[in-house]
Amino acid sequence: NDFRSVEVQTQIVHSRFDQALFGENPCSPALGGRTTTDVFEQLHREAGVPFAVGTHWHSRFGHLVSYGAGYYGYLYSQVFAADIWSS
Repeated sequence: NDFRSVEVQTQIVHSRFDQALFGENPCSPALGGRTTTDVFEQLHREAGVPFAVGTHWHSRFGHLVSYGAGYYGYLYSQVFAADIWSS
C-alpha cells in the first residue's frame, strides 16, 4: 500500500499526542504548558504529517477520551499481528 507509511506516521502522532495529554508529564496550559493545539501541530510537523491549521481536529478524536495514554496499543498490536502472520 503506497500510503501505509503516512498512515503509520499519523498513528504515531496520535499515540504521542495521547501520551502528551495523559502520560507522566501531561501538557496543560493551567500548569504553564502549551495548548493541545500547539502540541498536536508540533507533533505533526516533527513526523512530517500534514497539519491543517485552524481545524482543531483533535478535539473530536474520541479515542483520546476513553483510552487514557493507551492509544499506542493500536500500533503495538499490529507488530504482534505481523509477527504471527509472518511465522
